[in-house]
Amino acid sequence: MHESPIANILILAGNEETARRWAEILRNRHARVWTRAADVAAELAQAQLDLIVTDADPSSQLPAGQSNPSPAEDALADPPGVIAVGGQGPADICLPADATPRELQLACRL
Repeated sequence: MHESPIANILILAGNEETARRWAEILRNRHARVWTRAADVAAELAQAQLDLIVTDADPSSQLPAGQSNPSPAEDALADPPGVIAVGGQGPADICLPADATPRELQLACRL
């Protein structure tokens, strides 16, 4: 049986409760989910971030660059997909603020 690859998902939500709820919805055997950009930097030194789920502008919440790129910035060398929940702006998929758990899961699978 063929196993799906692990997806690396970063959640950038405006509040911790939303971030925890989205993480619970998205975390499964096929996805690693982080709710803080700083945590991603340490763990993705050898991998790539696949998806950002956000209710804000994702570039405003990522770690600021230094003269040498951080592991998080290296992971973003090939930009991840972006799902904007209830937001406006650049995104691959835009969902309404009241998106259901199923809608969020399906958007991530795309």
